[in-house]
Amino acid sequence: AVLGDSDERFHVRGGNDLIVQALAERLDDAIELDSALESIHQVADDRFRLSFQRDGASYQTYARQVILALPLTILRDVDIRVPLPEVQRRVIQELAYGTNAKLMIGFASRPWREVHASSGAVYTDLAFQCAWETSRLQDGASGVLTNFTGGRQGLAVGEGQAREQADQVVQALEQVYPGIAAARNEGSTQARMHWPSNPWVKGSYACYGPGQWTGLRGAAAESFGGLHFAGEHCALDNQGYMEGGCETGEAAARAVLEQRRLQAALPQIATRWASLASL
Repeated sequence: AVLGDSDERFHVRGGNDLIVQALAERLDDAIELDSALESIHQVADDRFRLSFQRDGASYQTYARQVILALPLTILRDVDIRVPLPEVQRRVIQELAYGTNAKLMIGFASRPWREVHASSGAVYTDLAFQCAWETSRLQDGASGVLTNFTGGRQGLAVGEGQAREQADQVVQALEQVYPGIAAARNEGSTQARMHWPSNPWVKGSYACYGPGQWTGLRGAAAESFGGLHFAGEHCALDNQGYMEGGCETGEAAARAVLEQRRLQAALPQIATRWASLASL
């Protein structure tokens, strides 16, 4: 691994969101945007009634199979009228979430390499906590350092303008890479991703609190009939990463397909049992 248990060498050319865009294109108009799930009720015939809000109005839809991939910070605000096991209700309501944030800071050059012979990876007791080079193995003279924070500092990164926050980080980086501030100019840009203040997320990723690793781990992914769960918070090996979201999404999809296969086979099984009973 390049950075602890993480590996930041590989990127999708054009941005990771191209993966989601490509998947969405295959679904045509099946995706409904700007819709917030308000409640889910189990009704007759093993169906679920889901209520959504969009543009100030509520609407409902029914489904036999449902995959809930919402972060638990959002799901805990949904009225769930389904007799879930107590441990699953606990994980929905109690699992802690991180307050991580990222600042991507652009530089006209890469003094951490050119002057200081460093990879750009920094772990420190300074306020900015840690950083790494995102432009690794990319052509050109300019470079990008990603600043990753959590805890109280992760919350603080969301205050003010992104440029102000980036300037503070660069000032602190001067203690690590003297002269780095000179590599930024008026044309240098920055981007901020602040998950705690995102109303659709309200946190970065699941962060097990005291007692939760042994008391709640694994419960988030348990299916209940036709109700399935997915997301990084459901992953065991890749929790906290996009890979965790992908692998649990695939597992939920396989569970749906398996249940549909069994439901389709039930009439044939019933006929077979009836014929055996008449022998």
